[in-house]
Amino acid sequence: MGIRRSLPGARLRLPHAARVGRWNRIVPGTIRSVFRGERPVIRSDGRYVRDYFYVEDGAAAYTLMAEKLAGNRTLAGQAFNLSTETPVTVLQLVKRILSLMGAEVESEVLDQVRYEIRYQSLNAAKAHQLLGWKPLYTLEEGLKRTIAWYRSFLAEFEGEKCPPAVEAVAKVA
Repeated sequence: MGIRRSLPGARLRLPHAARVGRWNRIVPGTIRSVFRGERPVIRSDGRYVRDYFYVEDGAAAYTLMAEKLAGNRTLAGQAFNLSTETPVTVLQLVKRILSLMGAEVESEVLDQVRYEIRYQSLNAAKAHQLLGWKPLYTLEEGLKRTIAWYRSFLAEFEGEKCPPAVEAVAKVA
């Protein structure tokens, strides 16, 4: 029989990330709608509460987790929640995106979603305490950076012209 070796591992639970993704998700879908001069679509009633955080926070957390595991094997097998701990409703999130993009448009609320969890939020206290983790970006900062990324992506790959207010936000990020 061969020698059996195992690598220590731990689990990171991440909230909804402001990131590159499918167009039917709320952050990329809202940004794309504004760039196209369309109303953003909210499939639910907009009152569902979620945590959102910037994707680079997740990447940094995985690196931190690997470093901490290398130095402290007692972390192996544990699970850690990551969150900015600032949950917002879908309506609040969309309004923030619209404001950052300088868009004066109302979202279209379809109220078609059923059977979803009404409130989802993570408590990151354990990650703060045992890993020394904290988010690098606020929700606002993450949204600005995400908008800037999509501005560049859409202009390059879809040839879409961004409204002037969006150009200003992209330069800030």
